[in-house]
Amino acid sequence: MYNMFREAHAFNSDISRWDVSRVQSFLRVFYDAQAFNVNIGGWGTGNVVTMKETFQLASSFDQPIGGWATTKVTDMTNTFRNCPSFDQDLGSWDTTNVETFSVAGTHPKFQLSGRPLKEHQPSTGPSMHGMWVRWYHLTARFKMLSTSIKTCVIGASTSCRAQLLQALLVALDVNQLTLLNYMDRSGVHFVQ
Repeated sequence: MYNMFREAHAFNSDISRWDVSRVQSFLRVFYDAQAFNVNIGGWGTGNVVTMKETFQLASSFDQPIGGWATTKVTDMTNTFRNCPSFDQDLGSWDTTNVETFSVAGTHPKFQLSGRPLKEHQPSTGPSMHGMWVRWYHLTARFKMLSTSIKTCVIGASTSCRAQLLQALLVALDVNQLTLLNYMDRSGVHFVQ
């Protein structure tokens, strides 16, 4: 489905019943499809390997796709970048095999376990199992993290989740990062 509806600015037809169960690439499927907002949450996505830029610039899209099977996905680069309407829960997505992970891109409302990422409390919140299993592939590599945190699988324990969040927040000191790509281009104020 590579680029299938790319730049189809007015496209908003009902494709909810399509059988996409054999599709492996969702690369830019709805890229810049500005009017698209059809419920495709029932699609069988179990064979999809790449979701790179799937909804990038799809400014109207806000449908529940949290039930999509994402076990085989390895690339989620900019999946929702500049997709300002999207405000759905993706907490059940299995991201264990994701190697390139910048799902939110510059999206300020990216949902994780039912809440915006900035409001997530790992010490008391629901499990984020698999979300950061391969965190070392992230664009911003946190060199200062200890080996114990590198091997921490979110969902294993509350203390592990709290440790990882603390380490990530400490790493916001840019001297400890090797690369900052689009970390928050839309930010006006930053309060430490």
